[in-house]
Amino acid sequence: NIEKNYLLEINYLFVILNLYISTNQFDLADNIIKNFYEKHSQKGELYDVFLSIFKSIILYKTHPVKNKYLYLDIMEEVLILTQKSHLLGIFMSFSNDIKQILNIIFAEINRINKSLVNSKIDLKYLEDILILFHKNNNINIQVNLTKREIELLEIFSENLSNIEISDRLFISINTLKTHIKKIYSKLGVNTRDSAIIKYKSLLK
Repeated sequence: NIEKNYLLEINYLFVILNLYISTNQFDLADNIIKNFYEKHSQKGELYDVFLSIFKSIILYKTHPVKNKYLYLDIMEEVLILTQKSHLLGIFMSFSNDIKQILNIIFAEINRINKSLVNSKIDLKYLEDILILFHKNNNINIQVNLTKREIELLEIFSENLSNIEISDRLFISINTLKTHIKKIYSKLGVNTRDSAIIKYKSLLK
């Protein structure tokens, strides 16, 4: 009975916060989160995860640039907490905004300058979440990639520069850029990181 009430409370939280966020009533959503933190601070990790994800979404939607450090910090803590049990499905219940936040973290981890991200985050776990997002959003989509495009997608994971890639493949920079443009167009993405995730989602 206690577990039933616990799940009902979480379900109520999820419905009401989604409603306020979808209608841009961020202050109301934020107040609910604060009230639940005060009244249910010892409820457990699941409460913390849900409330933190919603808090991150609110910060992202209100000001994606100004609040960047805030919502990234919150989501990093969520990932560190959930990766222990390799929880994937919990993120699928949220809006597309959470995928955008996770994409930012993934891109930051893959950058040379990792100052925005926590080294404790398991990159493979984060990648699995993003792949699942793509699989859920792209059921039955087929992409006809050439052998060269597939080769490039495999190389993308090595974080090489365009010059390094062109040297390895013995092609010009302009030819490389043309291949990359075609890959992005076929996969419906606009960054290397997104191309890698989308490609891997199609393989699974």
